[in-house]
Amino acid sequence: MASISKPFEALATKWRSSVFFHARLKLTILYLLVMLVVTTLFSVTLYFNISSDIKESLSHSLRQGVDPDRIFEENNHRILTLILLVDGSILLISSAASYVFAGYTLKPINAILSAQERFTADAAHELRTPLAVIQAQIEVLLRGREPLSAKTKTGLVSMLEETKSLTDMTRDLLLVARQNGAVPSKSLEAILLAALVVEVVESLSLMIHERDMHVTVEERSDLVVSADREGLRRIFMNVIVNALKYTPAHGQVRIAFQEDGSRVCVSVKDTGQGISKEHLPHVFERFYKADNARQSTGTGLGLSIVKELVESYGGSISIQSQIGRGTAVIMKFKRA
Repeated sequence: MASISKPFEALATKWRSSVFFHARLKLTILYLLVMLVVTTLFSVTLYFNISSDIKESLSHSLRQGVDPDRIFEENNHRILTLILLVDGSILLISSAASYVFAGYTLKPINAILSAQERFTADAAHELRTPLAVIQAQIEVLLRGREPLSAKTKTGLVSMLEETKSLTDMTRDLLLVARQNGAVPSKSLEAILLAALVVEVVESLSLMIHERDMHVTVEERSDLVVSADREGLRRIFMNVIVNALKYTPAHGQVRIAFQEDGSRVCVSVKDTGQGISKEHLPHVFERFYKADNARQSTGTGLGLSIVKELVESYGGSISIQSQIGRGTAVIMKFKRA
């Protein structure tokens, strides 16, 4: 059964993730609609013309004592059946032809997108090693025994922060390139959701303490979801870090759970600055940063990665926000 369902799972994932495949289907539907309109107009015109001719010719049979209505109905039914069969055949052939033509139309674009994805992945992969070396060397200099002037130390600290930002961006770019149009590479497993969220919050304890934030996680030991641990951890790390980053000091972040049939709903609510209505529809776009987030060191990839990961597990994500009243990120996962 699993082997039978795999092609359909791959097709569904391709439909959801591939920009090229999505555009190809849109073009196919567009071509098909044009053909449908032309075929319908042709059929209606043909039907009424032939029906009119038959009715006119049969009117002469009235003088000969033949019932013209009966003959007309028989011929009318035969013509209608023939037209429907011809139209169905035309639409079936048009569907296949439209899909092929759409593929040829988008082939150059697909080649460009594939080359861009390969370049992004290769560049991100090649940048990881030199960035790691630079970061290690700066940390060695800062921890060294030789005394450093205040100006030199400040410069090294600034360089270290920027190197870390570049490292984060490189990691995000590599993850995005690997995710494009692909199903999750790791097998899914049953994971205790609340326990994993507590682990993530505990790993952020230093950041929470520095900002004097109050973070609460609802206690639930019965909620098990289907995902891979690394990806799920990445999801909550990004969402919770965002909540902490854009909430003023002494603010609150609350993580709650709710059962929704075969799904588990998780909400991460903060008391931060919020997101304006004009920016809200774009928060899941890659590299998009709202005006109030442009001063941060983020890459603008975090939420787009979160969305792709959540959807790769068959879940969904949405955001509700009001300026000055905070933001709520709501995620739904399949129960294991």
